[in-house]
Amino acid sequence: MDELSPCAHCNRHVRGGTERCPFCQESLSPSAAGVRCGVTVALALAAGLSLAACYGGPPHPQGYSPRTTPQGEGTPMQVASDGGR
Repeated sequence: MDELSPCAHCNRHVRGGTERCPFCQESLSPSAAGVRCGVTVALALAAGLSLAACYGGPPHPQGYSPRTTPQGEGTPMQVASDGGR
């Protein structure tokens, strides 16, 4: 039994191995479906990477202070205990 594949022009299923679509009479090229699939994969990958790049991580908890001091003065523990004075 022949495999059925959609025509790139009219999207109706035709038997594999035929040169022209019996419905729209367009030429059936095996590379047309591969190009469309490749474009879809590339767009999905680009969208996924864009979303991953926009993710900034979880929000900082209330009262969070970075481990380093603004001017490098003192230790983080000193800054936290005396309010950064």
